[in-house]
Amino acid sequence: VKTRALALSQLLNEPIEGFEAFVAKARQSGYDSGEWTYIHKNGRKFPVQLVVTPIRSQDGSISGFLGIASDITEQKAAEAARAKFVELEAKNREMEQFTYIA
Repeated sequence: VKTRALALSQLLNEPIEGFEAFVAKARQSGYDSGEWTYIHKNGRKFPVQLVVTPIRSQDGSISGFLGIASDITEQKAAEAARAKFVELEAKNREMEQFTYIA
């Protein structure tokens, strides 16, 4: 949270601390989405996609925020597997060219 607060302070040119690190961009633009690392009660860390939107009262003022966090552990694993596959394909093509030249 501290790293995010510092980055937002620089981006928005205003001091951001604590809970504001979660809601500052949503407060300004009406929406924010980003990857965060959550910690399960058993201590395991896992990646989530956090989407935050402001909740507005009838007069248009912000009365709260809605945050929805989705566990993206499987998505990250699939992305890593895909990257590894692409890397192996490239190495395979290099080996085929080497074999052809030899």
